Amino acid sequence: MKKLLISAVIFIPFVAFGFYFLKSSGINAPDIANYIQATSTEKILEKMENKILELPPILSEKDYPESRLSIGGILDETNRQRRENGSLSPLSENSKLNQIASIRIKDMFAKEYFEHKSPTGIGASNIASDIGYEFILIGENIALGNFGGDEALVHAWMDSPGHRANILNKRYTEIGFAAERGLYKGKKAWLAVQIFGRPLRLCNEPNYSIKKTIDEGENKMSLLDIKAKAYYFEIISMGKGKIEVAEEYNKKVGQYNEIVGQIKFLSDGIKSLIDKYNAQVKVFNGCVEK
Repeated sequence: MKKLLISAVIFIPFVAFGFYFLKSSGINAPDIANYIQATSTEKILEKMENKILELPPILSEKDYPESRLSIGGILDETNRQRRENGSLSPLSENSKLNQIASIRIKDMFAKEYFEHKSPTGIGASNIASDIGYEFILIGENIALGNFGGDEALVHAWMDSPGHRANILNKRYTEIGFAAERGLYKGKKAWLAVQIFGRPLRLCNEPNYSIKKTIDEGENKMSLLDIKAKAYYFEIISMGKGKIEVAEEYNKKVGQYNEIVGQIKFLSDGIKSLIDKYNAQVKVFNGCVEK
């Protein structure tokens, strides 16, 4: 089980330059100044890539053909191990994680493989995405054979460092199970799957409507900047010393100043929103990395 790869906040600097003209009754040369355009941020949660550590398969060392496994017994024993090995909080059963475990078992029986990924590369994280279980972290333990009951099965996992690490991982808060007996390569045997999860709902995601407003504001600013530049070059082309064009010149200056004022107003608002959004990002990332 590899831990979730969380994308950091990505800042894309985008600084545009505008020009500010001073109005006067005469013809004035343009006074050029920069306006502030705030940075934009990428959506934090790109497609999350989550992989299960390729743990070695757990096979029953002894064969107990008449043994049985139960979900309740496996859950109780798993939480007992957590309690007795670090006083860890008990894991709560989650129906979607149960569903993932069941899908995994049925697929392993149907295709006769015993791995964390199917022959086509499908694993627990892929199934979680398909059924709508959003997670920060996900893990899996699998076992095959006729174990001597629920306690013997969990002890077999505990004797394996990787599987033990899953059971005692303090970051997990939820768990799902499936245990079925079926025909595996010509022999009746039990397949058992534990799916561990830390759900995304534990962390408050940033308000993506704020990000949408930021993007819309930046698009408006870009369009206004194009207009401002067009006015600027039009004013420059009119020349400085021709009194007969002074009225038209100052009219263009006025139009230009109005656009720059709109840009400045949008810029101030966007900067405030970005500060708010990035504060939410920081809190979210801190939660995810706990």
